[in-house]
Amino acid sequence: DPSVSARDGISAQIDRAVSVSYGVRANEAGITKTVAALAIFAAETYTAGDTDQPARHQALADRVRSALAPTEGVTTLSGLQVELAGVQRSMKAISERHDTIAGVTHDLIDNTENADTDEVATKLLAVNTRLQATYQTTSMLSQLSLVNYL
Repeated sequence: DPSVSARDGISAQIDRAVSVSYGVRANEAGITKTVAALAIFAAETYTAGDTDQPARHQALADRVRSALAPTEGVTTLSGLQVELAGVQRSMKAISERHDTIAGVTHDLIDNTENADTDEVATKLLAVNTRLQATYQTTSMLSQLSLVNYL
């Protein structure tokens, strides 16, 4: 569909809020223009002893060079490379971020699953002691009256 950009032909969701488009079509103007110019240049044959060969070669080279020159509104092969390199750079940055997050998550899970039982028991005992002290203080406060306070 020529109304849809070639890049939008294929896209991928690489993160929750990031989507990249990296489609390429062989019938894009820049690609067809380059292939046609190189095909014409490659199809030309020269015979030994042809005195016009250098002039014909130079004229053909000039035409191919002008055909390969950047045109307004047409993405060249180098422009296509730049666009795809930008997508690749974005994907690499997101991939590195995902690797970092995965490492942190694995460390957290590992520390939770492989906790030292003595340390956990000590911390639970400390929490239990504080809870008992809180209950005792609450009990004493519930029995307090104005007469007992004075």
